[in-house]
Amino acid sequence: MSRVHIADVRVRKDAMLFVGLMVALLTAATADWHTSPDKWKEPRLFHRPFDEQFASRIVLDHCAIPAAARKPEMAPNHAYWFALIRPDQTKIGPWDSDILVFTERDSLLRIRLRDILECHEVAWVNEKLLRIRVWWGRICATDLIVDVEQAQIVYKEMVWDGAIPFQQFQEAKKQSQAGAANRKQPVGAQTKGTPSEHSSFVVTPPDR
Repeated sequence: MSRVHIADVRVRKDAMLFVGLMVALLTAATADWHTSPDKWKEPRLFHRPFDEQFASRIVLDHCAIPAAARKPEMAPNHAYWFALIRPDQTKIGPWDSDILVFTERDSLLRIRLRDILECHEVAWVNEKLLRIRVWWGRICATDLIVDVEQAQIVYKEMVWDGAIPFQQFQEAKKQSQAGAANRKQPVGAQTKGTPSEHSSFVVTPPDR
């Protein structure tokens, strides 16, 4: 598959995920931000409750133990291990990724992540908890913590790239400051390019 086609697939994924980001931004004025984006010094990742539309793309089941695992990462107990099977992105998607986990049983726990962009952030939290961050596109990911002994997801939350909220809040701040400065000018004074005091908060898609 050509690089152009791969880029086109990623753009389509981002367009779909952008709708989800718009929902987050449209509720930004009332969102329970720990620190509002207008106070950020630079863009950052931010978290929101898990979006159930991604639930079907995260599957936990079991599979046979292969003869040889790919670069297993040992757990702190020196008994369990996991192996990350990454997709071949030179082939046409959708791409899946598997995380195979050995827990001293006759089969492996398999954490299958479907239709992803990338998954390379996998690490042990302790002897039985596994932390995973899977990116569905360039702006949207999910954080997971899996109890590998119980084969259960004990934590899941969405992760969004904060570049767009940062830009939007910075622009809104500039408009507010410009409006305040305009109101302080003498009656009849003219300004060029001053946004309307009642300009609406407009969300614009990222450049492609």
